[in-house]
Amino acid sequence: MEKTAWQLYKEQNSTAPAKKEVVFNPEPINFTKVELAPGVWIYKNVFPSPDDLVAKINAEFESSWQDGQVFSNGDEKKEEINKKFRDCSVVVINKPNEDSSEQRDLLYKLVDHSMRVCLEDYTAMFGMSMNELTGDEWQVLKYGHGQHFDGHADDGFRFPRTVSITAYLNDEYEGGELDYKHFNLFFKPEKGDVLVFPSNYVYNHRVVEVKTGVRYALVNWFRWKTMKVDMLS
Repeated sequence: MEKTAWQLYKEQNSTAPAKKEVVFNPEPINFTKVELAPGVWIYKNVFPSPDDLVAKINAEFESSWQDGQVFSNGDEKKEEINKKFRDCSVVVINKPNEDSSEQRDLLYKLVDHSMRVCLEDYTAMFGMSMNELTGDEWQVLKYGHGQHFDGHADDGFRFPRTVSITAYLNDEYEGGELDYKHFNLFFKPEKGDVLVFPSNYVYNHRVVEVKTGVRYALVNWFRWKTMKVDMLS
């Protein structure tokens, strides 16, 4: 008797090997931290080898970079590429799934674990808990010669954000400084620095144009779990 399509489907899927869980044994992180301005903290000694992390990102996502987008002026429903305002390349490090490679899963776990160590310390300082917050996917931002990001706040009408976190993975470039205009704070982060700060309009900031080299930054934004990721969805 010929097997039905459903029987064949069940046989094929029941014998398919399940993806093995990637084992990740993180090293202890003994960071130090410095307050640069009210609510703006730098964490140091978070990543053991930022250069190695950049190499892994480039190897995994060599052909995946996309132009960074912004919302069109006055229209929170429409995203567009506006290189006069924001000019950089973006790649997303997604959570492990059935289709992701072992290398990519390890990369995600390293990034997520290391950054959350900083976030847990930061939120505890201000009487918050990471159990009350949820974040987006980790993004890597790449700025080459002439690229920049004009003044902006991370929190907005459509995508609410409470805490911002950025890791600076290299410093072999000129330009690319951070400018927080309301705090008279203008500086170039050092390789491996992790910056945590409130996302709201008071912390409006910009990335100065890169003059030479390539600038790599790893970013995410966390919001209260009571907030939707997209307020217009």
